[in-house]
Amino acid sequence: MATEQTLDQRYQAIRTKYSDYTEHTPLNSDHDFVKAGLVWGEDQGNQTPSVLLIALEPGHWDTSREDKLDQLAYELLASVSGDWPVFAHLQDDKNSRCYSLFGVDGSDGTHSVDEVPSIELIRNYEKLEKDPTFRWSMRIYTRLMHRFDAFHEQVFQTVKDRVNDKNDIIEEVAKLLFLETFRVHHGDELSFTDHEGKTQRFREVFDHHYVAKHGAKAVEQIKAAFEAFKAHEDYVVVSDDGTRNAIFPSDSHLRLTQPENYRTLLEAMQDLGSVTDNQGRMIAGKEVGTLADVAGDLLGRVFDVFLRANFESKGGLGVYLTPNPVKQAMLEIAMHDIQQDNAIMERLTAEAV
Repeated sequence: MATEQTLDQRYQAIRTKYSDYTEHTPLNSDHDFVKAGLVWGEDQGNQTPSVLLIALEPGHWDTSREDKLDQLAYELLASVSGDWPVFAHLQDDKNSRCYSLFGVDGSDGTHSVDEVPSIELIRNYEKLEKDPTFRWSMRIYTRLMHRFDAFHEQVFQTVKDRVNDKNDIIEEVAKLLFLETFRVHHGDELSFTDHEGKTQRFREVFDHHYVAKHGAKAVEQIKAAFEAFKAHEDYVVVSDDGTRNAIFPSDSHLRLTQPENYRTLLEAMQDLGSVTDNQGRMIAGKEVGTLADVAGDLLGRVFDVFLRANFESKGGLGVYLTPNPVKQAMLEIAMHDIQQDNAIMERLTAEAV
């Protein structure tokens, strides 16, 4: 009968697969079921990007889920002063899988790949930290995931509100995220008319401090703001037949009524602290960070993870979520077809100029 590997032995087994990556540094983890480190090497005299190696104890393969891997990778890499890795390799007693991290290959986030590129090819991949605030964004990404999940449980369990099920809560989060996008992308002059016929400054009303102070009055004003902005011209798409399509239909309204639920979610989205660069230095003029400062599409990734973690499938009604690998395949096919169509590429290039 074969002797079961220890965690150290399992980690060394992964390392032997990357013998060309001659340099190594261990990483500390608060989890006793994890052993991790970084490996890198040289190609033609140039240092390669590093690869994150993670060995897991049996029974913890759920850590390989993309959202959980994102969180674990951030925890492991938070204290790393150099460039972060672009690929990862996870292994437990029965499973082994490779990943492209954080959307470095142009995808919408961390996802599995067939293999980690060879040491000769890995330098072709861009470094993650081309965005100077990437690490701050990853910290916010992790924080938002925890806060959104906590909010979901709050509405469902403790501060119960006018929603029928978990999916209704997800929809309410989407509406308030929409309003927060409005807040950060429009100036102080943006206003709306409340239910009493009074003109209100949106940025003043849609603020967690304002909700904490004014309670139910603030809730009614925010509901009025949603009615005013849900069909705003900036967020209406015109289809090929000329039909105008807003994100939310005319009969869609904010259903949440408890001021504490508004305060909690707005604070989660707005209390982000100061924006810092990848060296931890505060960026001038960014003393109060917003979702507009979050790098790339990490915010979209947060909502996607939140949605998938809490969505209750209603198969009998034909309601389900498309698996991420299927989405990736569909996007790759669509982008390939677009890139092969000269007329479309010429039009897109002309519009971008």
